[in-house]
Amino acid sequence: MQQSDTPRSRTKAMLGGALAAGLAVTGISVAFAEDDDAAANVEAIQVAEARAEDTPDAQRDAWMTQVGEYVEQDQLNRYALAVYDNLVKWNEAAEYAEAVNAAQSYAGGSSTLAAIRACESGGDYGAVSSSGTYRGAYQFDYATWQSVGGSGDPAAASPAEQDMRAQMLYEQSGSSPWPVCGS
Repeated sequence: MQQSDTPRSRTKAMLGGALAAGLAVTGISVAFAEDDDAAANVEAIQVAEARAEDTPDAQRDAWMTQVGEYVEQDQLNRYALAVYDNLVKWNEAAEYAEAVNAAQSYAGGSSTLAAIRACESGGDYGAVSSSGTYRGAYQFDYATWQSVGGSGDPAAASPAEQDMRAQMLYEQSGSSPWPVCGS
């Protein structure tokens, strides 16, 4: 098999040699499975083993301690990131659950609002009265819609917004804004 001489293969050989040298300092031997640069790998291992023999035990132990501390710190950092990521997800889930509960409390609000909605528009959120004055599921006029913070056309608002605004109006005035359907 012909050895390739590409920048990538040279880089892999250099990295392999550096890794072998670093591990040899610790007394660990390494064999590479790739045939591309087998001769370079063997030579790098021999050089690394020779350096390992010349390295005093104290220096090798200090280096191993530094590597161990780095690995421990890296593992702690990864653990901390994983815990933080889960915390973020848990908080997002809690916020989502709160939003769902809030939306459900406004989604029709109560059986009273559901009855008003059914009576006023047959539950059609896009309903418009024949005169065009009353709009949406709860048949808001523009002034009443704006009084509870709405803007634009009530019939064009989302069902959730219409339910929320109707709930607000109901909390302010009871069923009196719907004299026929609210009684």
